[in-house]
This record gives sequence, structure tokens and C-alpha cells, in this order.
Amino acid sequence: MFDLDLQLKIQQARTALKGGRLDEAFSIAIQTGVRSHRGGQRLLEDLVQPLAERAEEYLAAGQLKEALVDVERAVAAGGQQPEVVALRHRVEEALETEREAARNGAALVASVEGHLARGSLHEGRQQLEKAPPGDPQAERLREEIDRRSKRARARREEGEQRLGTGDLLGAVTAAGEAIQFGGRSEMSNDFVVQLKAAVTDRVEQCLREGELRTVAELTSKYLDALGETLEGLRWEDAMVLARSAAGALEAGDLEELWVTLEQLRRLYPKAPWLKETIAEVERAAKALRVVRSGPLAALNVAADQDSSPSPRDPGRTAAVPRRRDTSAEAGAEAGPPGGAGAGSSSARLLWVDGVGTYLILPSERVTVGRQGSSARPDIALTADIAGAHAEIIRTGGDYFVVAGQGEVTVDRRNTQRRLLESGNVIGLGRRSRLEFRLPTSLSTSAVLHLRGGLRLEGNVHQLILLDEHFLIGADDASHVKARGASAPLVIRRREGQLVCRAKEEIRVDGRGVGTEAALPLDAPVQVQDLSFTLTALNALNGGRS
Repeated sequence: MFDLDLQLKIQQARTALKGGRLDEAFSIAIQTGVRSHRGGQRLLEDLVQPLAERAEEYLAAGQLKEALVDVERAVAAGGQQPEVVALRHRVEEALETEREAARNGAALVASVEGHLARGSLHEGRQQLEKAPPGDPQAERLREEIDRRSKRARARREEGEQRLGTGDLLGAVTAAGEAIQFGGRSEMSNDFVVQLKAAVTDRVEQCLREGELRTVAELTSKYLDALGETLEGLRWEDAMVLARSAAGALEAGDLEELWVTLEQLRRLYPKAPWLKETIAEVERAAKALRVVRSGPLAALNVAADQDSSPSPRDPGRTAAVPRRRDTSAEAGAEAGPPGGAGAGSSSARLLWVDGVGTYLILPSERVTVGRQGSSARPDIALTADIAGAHAEIIRTGGDYFVVAGQGEVTVDRRNTQRRLLESGNVIGLGRRSRLEFRLPTSLSTSAVLHLRGGLRLEGNVHQLILLDEHFLIGADDASHVKARGASAPLVIRRREGQLVCRAKEEIRVDGRGVGTEAALPLDAPVQVQDLSFTLTALNALNGGRS
């Protein structure tokens, strides 16, 4: 059936094809009525070759999206002709290559920007060498690198000038800014070496002479500029201790002040100001002890029944009784006057079958003195010593012995205060000796061994100064050495209780409870061949040994 409209459309498309207007011809040819007509079908067949040829031209010119449009039109017009299909594969491969190049370019830009953010100009320049010529992003980044490099050089030159005039703080500040702008690659090695040497000499001198404000400023700028170095971290550690000591001084805490200054002196033993300051603190503590042993002490003893203990300081003598510990963590009966002291209500006795009895003291400070004394020391010895002879203090994992009412020696040398090391022998008076031991670096709990026949009630001859945990095992690295322990047991403080952890099953009062269990009082505990019992201090009255 003759359709004038349809014939006019086909003729219009033919005219467009003849005039090279392929887009117009194709848009008419794919209309539903036209493409189903025989004349329209011949029109589509005639469009295949021109569309393919134009796709080739686009491909050669790098206009890949346009090439893909034409090749898809050619396929739609003439079906899967081998030549057209092959052309489509070539266009798709070119497009994938272009996409890959775009991805690589984006990754390159991101990498360079990352180097710039970290101040690594040299690495950024190296990355940009991989960029294709004329890439606008690469050109932008090259300009940014050049700008930063100029700023870094200017700050480095300023730092070198300041170093030459002795302005170390200014030199370090300028060096830090130079590194911030351009990274270490923009720095001169000679300048860095000279700067490090000059700052090191100055800081060490200031630490020896007590110019701590200068040390703080230089250390802060030095670490910001050159990053973490061994010497910088050492100075930072020293300043942490110095600030802690300043805080203790402000708070009037002589004990904390002395302990912190001693720790600082371990870093800088030749600093005269430290030696003088420690001597003054010791004199102040001695004066305070004299005052507290005078008439006012009687009032303190009377008032102690109704008031809290005095603030902590190294001059506090244990002659002023301390109140009983009624905290939730203590959670147990106070020891008897003849036992381990009323101040140790959170202490426990550990009875290890076939090994011995151990007194566990979890307090950060314990007093050592004569049994039966009104001072009620934590470690009450039947010995010719003062009622509150000395104290042992734990702070920051370190242990110190502090003389109280009696004479104290460490390894036969008289001392008022001394940082303890594993193996030290503490002498109290003429005959009493305690050996201090830190069995393992894995625990800051310590052991005190009573030497020369010293004993507490219940035949206790060893004490555990408990920090977080202690070990029961068969080797010398254990706090309690027991042959029956095939693998070390860990006894840990947790929420006011002692908790045991083992590799084998733990049996409490004959029942298996797994490999971790809280330790109840007076219940036998067994792990393979090892057995022990934890009791309250009043078990000493029973005389068990």
C-alpha cells in the first residue's frame, strides 16, 4: 500500500545521506515505520559503510566517544558485520586504554599531592616525571612544588644565619618551617648536623645548670622540626619528670617531689642543681620528722581515731598510727596487732603446700617496724628495731626505701632514701636484714625475703609487694618458686579480688572451674601438682606453718 508520507521520509533521508548528513539520515531511517519498509531497510544498509568510515576517522583523531557512537549505529543499521564488529573492538580497546590512562593520571596526581602534604618535594618531582607532556594537572603541581621549594630555601637560609649568630631557638624554628614547606630533601645535611650538635650541647648544658624553661622551648621546637630522635626523647622524658616535680612542689608533696627528683637524677647524675635540690628536700623532710616526733604528735595520735591520715610526704613517720583501710578493695578483716599490721587490711596470706607461707601486701607504701609497737607497722618484726623503722614506697614501677625512726642501710651503706634495685639488701638497725628482689621484668611486683632468721607469725619469711600481678612457677623468674608448677600461674588483682590464671584447669575446693578463677578465702586451690590456699591475715593467729 502506497504511503506518501513514508516515501517522503525515505526520500528526505536519501537526500541527507547524499549530502553527508549521516546523523539526520540515521535518525529518519531508524523510525519504526521507515525501518520496517523495504526502502527504509535498503537505506539502513546504505548507511553502514559511511558510518563505519566516519567512525574510523574519529578513532584516528582520538575522538573515541564519537567513534563509538558511529560504530554502534553501523551495527544497528547493518547487523553484526565482521568489519564493523572488528572496528567496534578497536574502538572499545582504545577507550579502555584512555580510561586506564585517566586512572593512572588520577593516581599520579593523588600520589604527588600526598607527597606535598607530607612536605616531600623531591619525591613529588620524581612522580611528576611520569606524567604525560602538557597535562594541566601535572603543570599545576609543578608550579606548586617550585613555590614551596623557594619558601623552604628561604627559611633554611634564615635558619643557617640564625645558627651562625647563636640564636638556636630561631634556627630550630626556621628549620622546622623549612622542613614543613619542602621536606628533609630541601635541607642541607651540613646544616642539620650542625644544628643537632649545637642544640644538643645547649640543652645538655641547660639541664645540668637547671635552665628548664630554655630546655622546654628548645625540646619542643627540636622535636617538631626534626622529629623523634633519641636525644630529643631523652630531653622530653627529663622535662616530664621536671614538670611532675614542679607539681609536687606546688602541692607540698615532699615524698613525690623527692621520688621524682631522684628519677631525674638517674638521667642527669652530674647536675649540681639536682643534688642541691634533693639535699634541701631531705633537710625539709628531716625537719618535718623532728616536728612530728615532738609534743604535737600526741595530739595527732589522739585525733587519729576520728580523722584521716596526714598528707603523704617523706618526713611522715609511721609513729603516727594510720587508720584502718575500710575501702571496698580491702574487703577483709584487719590483721592482729602482733601480725602484719593494722594498716594492711587488704593484705592476704598465701599458703603454698610444700613451699611456705607468703604475706601479700598490695599497698603502694608499707611500713616496717617492731612487733607490738603502737605504730602497728605493716611488716611487724620480732627484732630490736624502732616501732616505725622505715617505709618501702612504690611509685611508677620503682621502689624506694625511706628511713623512718631508725637507721637504714642499703648494701651496708647508710641512707635516708634510696632507689632499690633487685638484689639490694636493706639493713634495719644492727641485725635485721631484708633482701629486695624483682624476679622478672614482666611484673613490677617485688619480693622481700627476711634474712638472718627473721620471721613473722605463722613462719612467714617472704613477702610479696603486689602491684598488678605476681607469678607462681618453677623458675627463678617467679615470685613464688614452686616445683609443682609445670607452667607459671598468674595471680592478678581485679576489682578487689585476687584472680588466678593458668594453662591447665584450676580446681577450687575440689571443683574444676576452668583456666581462670577468682580465689575465695580459705578454699584449697589445685593446679596439677601445685596446691595452695589464700586466707585473711587473722589466720596467723592459728599458727599454721
